[in-house]
Amino acid sequence: MANLALNNAGDIAFDVATDTGDEALLLYSQGNLTVVAHIGTVIPGVGTIHSLEQAGTLICCPPPPVTGFPGSFAALNDLGQVAFVATLEDGKEVLLLATPLP
Repeated sequence: MANLALNNAGDIAFDVATDTGDEALLLYSQGNLTVVAHIGTVIPGVGTIHSLEQAGTLICCPPPPVTGFPGSFAALNDLGQVAFVATLEDGKEVLLLATPLP
């Protein structure tokens, strides 16, 4: 795991990668594991996720991140919303907010 976020409800958001090259952002909440986003997720009106890594240059906080492993910099609030970064197939980097369904 490259990134881990925890809220006051005990929910955990974290990045994972497989040996087949998939990357995902998962949420563990109340005993359930949910995929928040992964490579290939289509965000309507925005684009398709190419990776959960920032392609740009990191300007703080050495050492530089390991490439090829997700680093979505996920943040999790007490409402269960997960904010994270992703690189789209067109090369744009975006900040996304996933909100759980009621």
